Amino acid sequence: MNIRLEKVVYRDRRGRVSSMDDLFITGRNVRYVHIPDHMNIIETIETQLAKIHRCMRSLCLWIPDSSFLHQDDLDRNNGSLEKGSS
Repeated sequence: MNIRLEKVVYRDRRGRVSSMDDLFITGRNVRYVHIPDHMNIIETIETQLAKIHRCMRSLCLWIPDSSFLHQDDLDRNNGSLEKGSS
């Protein structure tokens, strides 16, 4: 399970703190994932699966913000890789 995080505060083993806009963690480095109690994990998973399923049925591109861009979004934005309002 690869993970992409935004606005990260990282503390290394020596206690040094670094701030990062983006951080990508490969699956082999993930030991566990803590899901906060306030997050509705079922709804979150269903939303992500719907995005993936939508892309499996038609042409989609993956863009670096960890989401999918549908061909209709490209058409609506005249080929731009910015997400539309859908």
